[in-house]
Amino acid sequence: MEQPSAEVHIRDYLSIILKHRWAVLTLLTIVVAFVTIKMLTATPIYRATCQLLIERKNPSIVSLQDMFMLDYASADFYQTQYKLMQNPNVASKVIKNLDLGNNPLFYPLPAQASKEQGSTAFANNANPDPQRRHSALISTFLGGLRVEPIKSTRLVNVSFESPHPKLAAQIANGLAQAFIEQGLELKTGVSQDAIKFLTKKIDELRRKVEDSESALERYKEEKGIITVDEREMITPQ
Repeated sequence: MEQPSAEVHIRDYLSIILKHRWAVLTLLTIVVAFVTIKMLTATPIYRATCQLLIERKNPSIVSLQDMFMLDYASADFYQTQYKLMQNPNVASKVIKNLDLGNNPLFYPLPAQASKEQGSTAFANNANPDPQRRHSALISTFLGGLRVEPIKSTRLVNVSFESPHPKLAAQIANGLAQAFIEQGLELKTGVSQDAIKFLTKKIDELRRKVEDSESALERYKEEKGIITVDEREMITPQ
């Protein structure tokens, strides 16, 4: 039995399309109009990106085992740094430094929020609970944040997305600055703890030396030992 050719199938399809051409054209027009309106009315989102170099001071390698342990530790170190960038504490610091809580472009005022989101948003923002407001600020911040490590490098792209390009750039740079400051604070904190520990130990040793010297002086007095030109003489009793 002879199989129908591809040409026959194509003619069938064209016949169907021509038969319903007005319905097809109407549907196509509606789709194009919808997409066009959506594109014209959609709010553009801008992304500002800054690039950070994360370096770790590696300890001296004395054995093969140390080298393998260093590889694992390095991977954990960089993952930790990426998570720290997305930490609410860092976000809170950026929000405070840039005063984002009072910036209507970042956190809409009650009137703006009600206009954009409805009366519910107005009710929530009109007299917000401080803790609730802080959580909303953190959520907004982390929602626009993107941390993207560059594979096989020590570089990481830190980006922030916002309808306002200038604000996005300010926040991206502010986060980079806050992250650097946090690293310095952690190092300073460790150094200060070490200084406090050493100072405490020095004070303890000084007291022990003073106690020993006092005990030695009492012993000399009891035994009648007199020190002359750094030599000791025992007087008869």
